[in-house]
This record gives sequence, structure tokens and C-alpha cells, in this order.
Amino acid sequence: MWNEVELKLSIERKSITRLRSHPAIVNACIDKPVTHRLITIYYDTPDLKLLDAGVSLRVRHSCGRWIQSIKTVGSSLTGLHKRMEWEDVIAANHPDFTKILDPVLVKLFANQNLRDALRPIFQTEVRRSEWQLAFENGDKIELALDLGKLTAGKNSEPISEIELELKAGHVGRLFDLALELQKTIPLTLENDSKAQRGYAYYRTTPQCVFKGNLPKLVKTTDANSAFKKIAWECINHLQSNQDMVLHGTDVEGVHQMRVALRRLRSAFSVFKKILGSKNNVALLVELGWLSNALGKARDLDVLVTQTLPAIITQYENHAGLLKLRDIALTAQEEAYVEVRTALSSQRYNYLLLSLAAWLENERWRDGAKDKKTHRVLDIATATLTKRHKQLRQR
Repeated sequence: MWNEVELKLSIERKSITRLRSHPAIVNACIDKPVTHRLITIYYDTPDLKLLDAGVSLRVRHSCGRWIQSIKTVGSSLTGLHKRMEWEDVIAANHPDFTKILDPVLVKLFANQNLRDALRPIFQTEVRRSEWQLAFENGDKIELALDLGKLTAGKNSEPISEIELELKAGHVGRLFDLALELQKTIPLTLENDSKAQRGYAYYRTTPQCVFKGNLPKLVKTTDANSAFKKIAWECINHLQSNQDMVLHGTDVEGVHQMRVALRRLRSAFSVFKKILGSKNNVALLVELGWLSNALGKARDLDVLVTQTLPAIITQYENHAGLLKLRDIALTAQEEAYVEVRTALSSQRYNYLLLSLAAWLENERWRDGAKDKKTHRVLDIATATLTKRHKQLRQR
């Protein structure tokens, strides 16, 4: 059992040749890449009891042997997946319950009715190419390119993705490598695992609006740790509402993405004493670009759903107001096209990768003028004092 940490990115097939010869891979590769065929069968009960328990069970054929893997749901953010995994070599192409030793999993799979009900529900078949990469500071990454398809009953979809799995070292290296690749190769962050994509054919997850969570901070926490925790929560808030904006109909999705960005930009302002201005200017410019795109859609959402309906109620069937509403509705549709184009762009993916790399590697420390250690309480006290003074003056 180990904690699996990997960054998933989808890639267009036309970019595969460029990937194989990319200098960031060629220069760090410590052995010849290997390619092999993987057939992976995912098991669950007809009513998806394993899914409900937050567990995935798969059996994979690779290089002449069968491997059983059990994974927990874990977490995924900016394409980074973290989860627990138990892996064992087994004798055949079906689950071997004698290999399960973790107490929690033993209790789950001790249920004979569950065992009897387990069935193959979907499978993937890919050709996987693997590169073992090593870096001067000791970081090690396994880069895997998967090309193939996922099959669930009569449904199927192509698989074309990269997995960067951390074998040793710092998580920030995953984002740095992805950024190097993305400079010349179009890549898209992938927050859904193959298991999630397979399960989507059996259970549709409704699109939801998510509100931000307050990060748990202790007043003695150092300001750098507090900033990092706050920033990651803002990014989580932003990305959690992305699907609603791209595919849903609830205008609150745009609102919540905008709130997340406003909070993130506020964090840059509040913690500016510890942030090096030199290396965050580019990030703030890009955050401003995204905020402007969302802001236009949000302004029209408010006009169409709140302001105009209230006025039209007072002036029933007013021709000018009805015409204005039609114009506003058209403008709203156009604004959403712009927002969805922005969220599907390489610029947006590069922004998320840049933010993640900057945060994980704590690069704001590099150019910070103030090298002293500050508590978050000190930052909060100074900020509130300043704001209170401004309020009294006004």
C-alpha cells in the first residue's frame, strides 16, 4: 500500500510525436522508454456498492501477469490525483480476496453477498509507453502515455492521456514538468480518473454549485503556510464550479468562480508583505484576465435574472423594456460563449498549472523582501487595523 500521487493531462493524438521527442523528456530520461499493452477490468456490484464505499477494484493484465489494484477515491485538484493504492500480483483474471490485508478493506470484502455480486462492469485497453525520469535534486517521475479506449457495455470512448507519477521527491516537480511540456504541446488538466469516466456510464453525477470552504487556520500558524492553504482552497472553489459553467445552466456557477478569484486576488493583497512582487505579477495579470471574462457574464446574469424582471413587473408589456430584455439575453449568450472558450483554452490550463507550480514550490519566498517569519495573526491584525482606519476616515 502507498499513497499514489500523479498528475493527469489529456493530449491530442496529433501531438504524440512532439511529446516523444520533447527535450524535457529526452534530457531527463534515464533508460529507454518501454511500451506494453494493458487490459484493465473494473469490478463492482450491479448496484455499485464499491463506488458507494469510495473504493475501486480492478484487475490488470500487463507483461504476462495479472495485477490486482484497490484504490480509494482520494482527491483531485488541478489534475493532481492523491489516493491510497493497494497492489498485488494474482494468479488469474478475477479478484483474489486473500490478498486483501488492510483492516478496513478486509471488513468491506468480508461480506459474502458483496463478493458473489461482483461483476466486470467496464474495462480499458491501452498501449502504454513509459519513461523513467530523474532530476539533479533527486526528484523521480514516471511519465506514462496511454492510448486506447474505455468500454462500458455498448458504450466506448477514446483514451489519450499522460500520467506523471511522482516516484520520489517533491510534488512541485510534476507541475514544473507539465508546464515545460505545455509550452509547446496543447495539454488539458484531467481531474477525472479512468474509473470515474467508466462509472459515469452507470451513474450520472448531477452538476452542482459549490461554495468555498473556510480553511482551518491557527493564529500561531506561519503566514506562508496560511497563504498557501488559503490559495489552494480558492483554487479548489474555482475548479469545483468549472463543470457547471462549461456544461450546466445555473448562473450561480459563474458567480462562485468569480467569488473564488476575488478571494484569491485578495489573498495576494493581504499577504503582499511576504510575497515577492517580481514573481507574482504575471499570475495576477492572468487572474485579472479570467476575472474580466467571468465578470462580463456575471453582470449580464444579474441584469437578466434580477434587475430587468423586477422593472418589467412594474411596467407590464413595456415595448422598450421587452426589447432591452431580448438584447440582454443575446448578450448573455455571447458572454457565456466567451467564458466557456476561456475555460477550454490553453491559456486557462497554463494559468492553473502555473499557480499550482508556484504554490507547491513556494516560489513567492524567492523574491520576498521581508525574510522574517510572520504569524498569520500578525498579518491579520495589521490588515484589520489598516482597513478599520480607512473605514473611519471615509
